[in-house]
Amino acid sequence: MSDLKKILKEEYDKKKQNITPKLLMEMIYDELKHFEKEMIEEEIFEEEFTGTKTPNMERAFEILADYDVDLEQLKNTILRARTDDRQALKDQIEPILAELGYVWQPNAPNASFGRFVLKDRANGNVMILLKPRSRRAADVGADYERTVAEVISKLLPEFDVTTAGFGAGSDLSISNGVKELKLELKTASGADFGQFKVKYNLIDKNWEPIRTYKFVENEELYSSIFVDVLNPYLSTMNIDDQSPNYKIKNDYVVGLNRMEGTREKKLELQSQWFDGKGDIKVAIKPELVQENYAKKGDSLIQIKGRGVYALTSQAADVFSVPELKDSIKKSYVRFRIKPHSGSDGVHSFTAALKISINRSPLNLDDDDFLARIESYLLS
Repeated sequence: MSDLKKILKEEYDKKKQNITPKLLMEMIYDELKHFEKEMIEEEIFEEEFTGTKTPNMERAFEILADYDVDLEQLKNTILRARTDDRQALKDQIEPILAELGYVWQPNAPNASFGRFVLKDRANGNVMILLKPRSRRAADVGADYERTVAEVISKLLPEFDVTTAGFGAGSDLSISNGVKELKLELKTASGADFGQFKVKYNLIDKNWEPIRTYKFVENEELYSSIFVDVLNPYLSTMNIDDQSPNYKIKNDYVVGLNRMEGTREKKLELQSQWFDGKGDIKVAIKPELVQENYAKKGDSLIQIKGRGVYALTSQAADVFSVPELKDSIKKSYVRFRIKPHSGSDGVHSFTAALKISINRSPLNLDDDDFLARIESYLLS
């Protein structure tokens, strides 16, 4: 039974002792107006996705970045937030969003848990969907690699197609035993395109990068970003108090502890360091993002939903696709106090390379592009 029929039946059962043709028509009219209002409301969020962020969408990202969520912009007006506890997140952000004009809709269409809605044509309508976080990003990335590998294997059965999975190296390799083509795969353009962590030296009162194996692997690039791009901003951010919320190792503050009060300490630091925002963003050259992958020996990068791009000028010529650096609209380093397990959980001081990018004219599994791969490997 449709929702309209169900509602009408319920209303009819309530009033069937005194039902009249006029009352029945009024009931139908009232319900049709209700459904018409819902349809109009849905239409304002059905705009074509251009990959841009309105001022209100930018603000929504900034607010939710303070919490342990995975964010993905699905359309110009729709933001999806994945979390381990939707009710807890809803309770935490509702007062903040309400002040900005958001309305919580618990029984909205296509939102089983509910959603936040802001209607503002001037600065951008926004719908925030709260969804459960089912799996780690690394699992999703590995699945994407396997899916792409299976598709390429079926379309190019004469070649060996392998993935890195959770290991190091190129995400995808296509080879004929003599010649090899290496590719990077990204599940979304909003993903991190490289990241590293920093720590605060309590003795010298300065910041230093944490030398993880990933940092060492990309040391030349990450060191230059740290010194030339990030450190001028970090040098104004000091840690002068002795809060127990700090996670300290060998006279270095490496992040925040999992304990009561960590969320408040994070908000305090954000107020001091980021002027109340959730992060700082510092522009970098698009060439740096491309270099991060080209130096691994990858020739191409496939970004889900955006297409395939070349990572070297040679690959651009061979496969007739645009270079990544020439397709990037905006590139920057985002520095934030990153949560890893809830608002009162462990946090790290993390710098991530981020981009927004124009769509490529080709995808990795396009017939035309597969023919170019085949031609290249057999040449």
